[in-house]
Amino acid sequence: MITWMQRHRKYLVITIWVSVIAFVGAGFVGWGAYDFNTDRSSSVAKVGKKKITITEFQMAYNNYFSYYNTLFNGQLTQERAEQMGLDKIVLENLINEALMLNYAEDLGLVTLDTDVKEMLLRDENFHTDGAFDKDLYYRLLQNAGITAKAYEESLKKQVLLEKLNGIITLQPTEQEKELFASALFMQDKLGVQVLRLGANEIQTNDENLRAFWEPQKSSFLTPTSYTIDSIFVPASTEVASDEALQLFFEENKFNYRYEDGRLKELADALPELRHDVALEMARKEALNTYLAFKKDEVKAEKTETLYESDSFFEVELLKEADIGDVLKPIATDEGYMIVKLVSLNSPVPMSFEEAKPFLRETFETEKTQELLTQKAKDLLDSFKGESIGFVTRDSIVSINGLSEEEGSLFLSRVFDNNQKKGYVILDDKAVLYEILEQKLLDQTKLEQYNKLVEEHVYQVKNNEVNQALAEALKKRYKIEYFYKGN
Repeated sequence: MITWMQRHRKYLVITIWVSVIAFVGAGFVGWGAYDFNTDRSSSVAKVGKKKITITEFQMAYNNYFSYYNTLFNGQLTQERAEQMGLDKIVLENLINEALMLNYAEDLGLVTLDTDVKEMLLRDENFHTDGAFDKDLYYRLLQNAGITAKAYEESLKKQVLLEKLNGIITLQPTEQEKELFASALFMQDKLGVQVLRLGANEIQTNDENLRAFWEPQKSSFLTPTSYTIDSIFVPASTEVASDEALQLFFEENKFNYRYEDGRLKELADALPELRHDVALEMARKEALNTYLAFKKDEVKAEKTETLYESDSFFEVELLKEADIGDVLKPIATDEGYMIVKLVSLNSPVPMSFEEAKPFLRETFETEKTQELLTQKAKDLLDSFKGESIGFVTRDSIVSINGLSEEEGSLFLSRVFDNNQKKGYVILDDKAVLYEILEQKLLDQTKLEQYNKLVEEHVYQVKNNEVNQALAEALKKRYKIEYFYKGN
């Protein structure tokens, strides 16, 4: 995804900005870790005549963060974003955008107020009943923390970049499409032979496993574990009154939905509702127990060791805790757990006996690959395979000894290779192949996938143009960096 974003970096910042307007609600990420030189006109960089302000950088970073967080199913942390170098990606894209804006203005391109107005009127995010709604426009901008002036300035940049793109964009030629289609849809007539190992070719006795383990014993580590003391407060067994159920339902009705997303009626929500109310009734006792446990006024009921693979407890909570910390009550299906972190047990090398269950699988996998590879090399020059006819990269063909999925993977590997003879290792099989005949351009395929081919040629050509232009513009316009990063 990062590669895709870099290829489309000219417009991505603004595109994300526009899309975020429609999904208002994400707050700004923290900026305490970043150091700006406020003496440089509140800018993170200057490119030619264009300054990239701290506000622009913060807005772009926040929008990128929100975008990636969606891709990571809401699991993107600030630490992970820093490991990805997200701030560097944002800054690079803003600089490339500024390079293009400088160039567009030097070519005499301008953005008119009517261009911005037309773009606003077309944006369905600001439509009510199919027409532009001025009140909705201002309300969404206000909710997103963006002024109309700042937003419309971003649209001016987008219009200018689109005008520049119209000048420098190259359309695919018919010859280019045919050349690409020839490579993509070439047909090979293949002879194939599937090899397997015999039942006793791999000996997984202790002697072989130990010899395999010795040189890499430090790779087989015990998992990280956490020793905890805990107290359990069960859900209340008291029968909740109808009034209590009604009140709780009214306050939390949005948590009770049918499978199609509709809100449940009280009667249909009762089983879940009684369970949740029983937990709520035990919550006060759990909080009191937590405070007492924290002050060492009550003793733990149980001491146990938890691993990251344990599903009954959110082990992630322990990663943020210090030794001796008591966590606030954690709701489970049956009640509340109050947990104290006693110790963090770091990974250590396993003994041979501890490692043996993991060794066996790794040993058999590697040994299978090794023996299959050697067998394939020994037979490659002399084998005579069974013809499967002419195939393309995306053919679905029955190959004796392979499943449909394995056959598809095999063909993709063959067409990624330029050897007349070769072999492909697929888990517990080796597939020898020989190209018997070859056909290049398949006109039928070109017609079938004409749009796809045209789009790919377009992207390849224009990515090259954009990258070359950006490199040339870096020599033309002075770039000053004021941002120090993390």
